[in-house]
Amino acid sequence: MFLPASVGIAARLIFRPLFFHRYGSLLPEGRGAIAINALIFSFAHLMYWSWVVAAMTFVGGWIFARAYLRHGFPAAWILHAVAGNLLFAVGMGYYFWSSNVVRPF
Repeated sequence: MFLPASVGIAARLIFRPLFFHRYGSLLPEGRGAIAINALIFSFAHLMYWSWVVAAMTFVGGWIFARAYLRHGFPAAWILHAVAGNLLFAVGMGYYFWSSNVVRPF
């Protein structure tokens, strides 16, 4: 159900530091870079085949990217953990349940 901490950290390192530092010179400034990062974060969750997940991860990705740019890696990592636990606590974790991952072919 949940990712091990090491996988979670690895994913956070890819979506924020690698993205903004490695590709920062290729990205537009400000909101454009945040929007692209949120879109890629949302695409990474398409394995759930749900528009609800795509929308929620885009919004979450936007918030996490802003937190990363303003406050650094720990802020984005903690926000992601809190958001995930909150979603499961209020019952929306159903959309992110691992049994919802299906092969498209």
